[in-house]
Amino acid sequence: MNRQAAPAGLCDREPIHIPASIQPHGAMLISDPATGVISHVSANADAFFGSASPLVGATLEAALGQQVAHDLRNASGRAGGAERSGLLVNIALPGRTDLVDASIHRHKNRIFVEVQPTPRNSPTAPNTLDITHALILRLDREGTVDALASTGAKLLRAMLGYDRVMVYRLLPDGVGRAVAESRKPGLASFMGRHFPGSDMPQEERRLYLLNTIRAIADVQCAPCPILPPLREDEAAIDMSFAQLRSVSPVHCEYLRNMGVAASMSIPIIVDDALWGLIACHHDTPKLVAMPLRLGAALFGHCFSLQIALRKRP
Repeated sequence: MNRQAAPAGLCDREPIHIPASIQPHGAMLISDPATGVISHVSANADAFFGSASPLVGATLEAALGQQVAHDLRNASGRAGGAERSGLLVNIALPGRTDLVDASIHRHKNRIFVEVQPTPRNSPTAPNTLDITHALILRLDREGTVDALASTGAKLLRAMLGYDRVMVYRLLPDGVGRAVAESRKPGLASFMGRHFPGSDMPQEERRLYLLNTIRAIADVQCAPCPILPPLREDEAAIDMSFAQLRSVSPVHCEYLRNMGVAASMSIPIIVDDALWGLIACHHDTPKLVAMPLRLGAALFGHCFSLQIALRKRP
């Protein structure tokens, strides 16, 4: 299960938090917090928003509509912190006929608005909350770490519909081991397999402590660049907390070598350290609705707390 594309040292140096591009299933607007004026957009934004004029230089109100921009700012305020994403689901935009989901967060003096189409038949936010709550209550029944990991993998796969869900434990030497797995019939098992510490570079581990979920809709997709290009005196756009942040080519090759077309990773954080990872894999491209991603992040947080309780004497 080793990456084959680059040596470990190169992986560790890869600046995956500033890729200057996003995954193309959604669009991104980046604006100034003081003025609301859009400074950068993903290259697909004008088409995604159906804008007749360039969005760079316009306001969020012009791109999203007055009401949606207002509601997004309120959602940001309710999220409880600048880097925490506020969420709106099933909203209408001025230039589109279908519904979309949108998130907003602030980081390093930039506001990030991320938008993606609402997947068909996706649950509503209240339904997702009910599902997540029911799954979290199930975790209370398990008395050991092994039982908790096994149940967690099964519950999360039922919630999200991935072909395979695994729980990885990071060992003290940095090596990871699959300690639980739930998979669809016919798939070979990865249970008990190890991967070296170099398969998860330090920068990737650092981001998992910041951003509690990482979803990749299609490992074959071409990244969508952020425009206009940065000036020489302009700070890089840090996407550490962005859901649409594009994916390292090294990691995409790693997933393709495993036969994975889409993935989601949820960190297990115990005592402020990365204890392990819940890894979700799918054999075909898969777009997960924003409310479900939020529910999965909440599940991961409660799962981490339960692991911490069972580790204590």
